Amino acid sequence: MATTQQATQDIRAKADELYEKATPQNVEKAAGMAADGAWGTLASLLLTMVAAVAGGHFGWSIDRNVVWI
Repeated sequence: MATTQQATQDIRAKADELYEKATPQNVEKAAGMAADGAWGTLASLLLTMVAAVAGGHFGWSIDRNVVWI
């Protein structure tokens, strides 16, 4: 079983490894990928909204006879 000291050293080693990977180029690349994902999300939300509006527009009828039971 690992001791608290060993667990702390393992966590520290992993943190150091991740810190070394955080270069300006990697940060810029990650930010660019996040921005692309955000634009994709916005586009999908807008398409969903257009589909909902179109469905509501074409599905609505003033002459519809609704029987409530």
